[in-house]
Amino acid sequence: MLSAGQLLWKTGLKEVSMGSLKDIIHLLLNKYMLGGIAIYITSTFYWFSILKKFDVTKVYPLQSMSYILVLILGYVLLKEPVTKNTIIGTIIIVVGVFIITKQ
Repeated sequence: MLSAGQLLWKTGLKEVSMGSLKDIIHLLLNKYMLGGIAIYITSTFYWFSILKKFDVTKVYPLQSMSYILVLILGYVLLKEPVTKNTIIGTIIIVVGVFIITKQ
């Protein structure tokens, strides 16, 4: 959900400028920005449920897995460049999450 929210915000930011208060109001009322906000609110309530059931030290690192999804979707949907260093860094994060969450 975090990845989807970020992609919606990025898309919404492409449609408006942020030079004045009027621009910022239009930005906040943009359908992509509102969609991202709705997703973040919903994901927060899911997160509450997860935190109630599991150790924060185990589940919080899993949020880092959103980097992988954002990397792929940013490349595919937004046509953003992916460098060798980005791929290496993402692999390091994945390995770290695996080590942390392994019982």
